[in-house]
Amino acid sequence: MMNEPLRQQARALENQFFSQVDQKLLADLRKQLETVTKREVLARVANIKDQDVLDQLLEFGIDAETFTALMFVPLAAVAWADGNVDAQERDAILAVARQANMQPGGLGYELLSSWLTAPPAESLFDAWKSYVSSLKKEMNPEWFDKLKAEVLNDAEEIAVASGGVLGIGRISAAEKKKLAELASAFED
Repeated sequence: MMNEPLRQQARALENQFFSQVDQKLLADLRKQLETVTKREVLARVANIKDQDVLDQLLEFGIDAETFTALMFVPLAAVAWADGNVDAQERDAILAVARQANMQPGGLGYELLSSWLTAPPAESLFDAWKSYVSSLKKEMNPEWFDKLKAEVLNDAEEIAVASGGVLGIGRISAAEKKKLAELASAFED
């Protein structure tokens, strides 16, 4: 038989072991809950019901705030269509961001700011077009049409922002082409 001090040490060892196991299980549970919470918030913001799509977006680091920035991909694409972003285009995009309640220091705002410093990869625009195509299948048609109108209106405002001379050439040929590509993405 074990003496009492040895029994207490054995019990302490068991408690320590199970405490560590419990801590790991607790940490795993917290991570699962965090993922579920992020998925639910993203689902509401993005209006996506497909859990696999939501998980994939989260896996790529796209949470609700980043999704909001993702909606700005077309604006950045239009601004960069002619090869550079001028001050008026930058100001117009940041004004739209503020209207969408994006704040400096937030991940979405910072991501958008980086897109105004250097053009986002064309693959990002391609991913955006694919996303819009998928979204059209999932989203209520009325809401999709509102989204389309808002995105295309904002994109045209960006194209017009740098102006041209005396109202002539307000939208460059490259910007017109990019606007047509945006509109086409909503139709596919």
